[in-house]
Amino acid sequence: MESDSGTLTIHPNEDILDTIPLNLRIKLRRLLRTILNKKLPIHDKRIMPVTALNFLMKKDANLSVLFRKSTAEKLTEEIKQAPAYDTRIRDGVYVPDRKTFNDAFRVTTLSSLPSKTKETAFQILNRTIWTNNKAFKTGRRDNPNCDWCGRRETMEHLLYDCDHHSVIIWAEVGKVMTQLLAERVGHQIARIEYTPKEIIFNVPHPSIQLYEDDVLVKKILILYIQELKRDIIYRRMNLAETHRNREVPLIRIQAHIMTTINKIISLLEYQENIQTKKPKETMIKMKTILENMVE
Repeated sequence: MESDSGTLTIHPNEDILDTIPLNLRIKLRRLLRTILNKKLPIHDKRIMPVTALNFLMKKDANLSVLFRKSTAEKLTEEIKQAPAYDTRIRDGVYVPDRKTFNDAFRVTTLSSLPSKTKETAFQILNRTIWTNNKAFKTGRRDNPNCDWCGRRETMEHLLYDCDHHSVIIWAEVGKVMTQLLAERVGHQIARIEYTPKEIIFNVPHPSIQLYEDDVLVKKILILYIQELKRDIIYRRMNLAETHRNREVPLIRIQAHIMTTINKIISLLEYQENIQTKKPKETMIKMKTILENMVE
C-alpha cells in the first residue's frame, strides 16, 4: 500500500518486509504471488476503515440466518431433487417427472396453509410419514399390515390405496368436486377421479385447471386436499381398537370430509377479508353438496 495515497498496489513494501522474520516473509510473498495469479482487481482499490466482516456483523439480518440461507441454497442446487425421488423409483412406487416432483414442494410456500399442514405435506413428499410398515421394519410392530384392511401399510397405501378407508374418501371427494364444477360452469362434466399425481404431488386436477379460472378458489381447493391428507393420517394414528380390521362406513367417511370442510370455513371466517370471499363461498357450496349426498 502506498502511504501517501492510501491505495493498494501489487508491489510489496520492502522496508516493512525487512523487519519481518524470514519464514513469515516467505509466506507473505507466496500469498502475494497467489493473489496476482488469480488476476484479482487490485489496482486503484482504496482501503476502507470498515472491513467486510464488520459490515456483515452490523447488518440488520442475523449473520447465522444469512449463512443458513446461503448453505441451503447451495445444497438445493447440488441436490436438484429430494432423495425421495430416487427411493420411489427403487421401490417401484409411482413418481412423476422431475419437474412435477420438484414443483410439488411449492405447496409448502402457500401462506394459507397452517404450519402443521405444511409439515405434513413436506413429510409426505419425503416419504417420512410413520406407517405400520416402517414400525415393522424397526421392530416396533409384529406385522406391517394396515389396521383397516390387512394389506401392507406403506405411505402410499395409507393415503390413497386402502379399500376400506382412503379409496372411499377420494371417491366421495371426486363426486363432490365433480358436482361443484358442474354447477359453476352450468353443464355436466366428466367425473373427477383423484390419482397419486393430485393426491401426493399436489398437481391441481385437470378439470379444476380447465373449468376454474379464479386463482384464489384454486388455492383453497389445493388447501382442501392438503387438509384431507392430514386428516387421513391423523385418524389412522388415532384409530380405536373397535374400528380395526373393517371397512369404514360411508356415513363416517362423509362425516370426516365434512369436518375438513368446516375446518377450512372456520379458517376463512377467522381471516375474513376480500380475498377470502370467493373461497369461503366455494367451501360452503361444497358443504351443501355433501349434505345433500348424505341425505
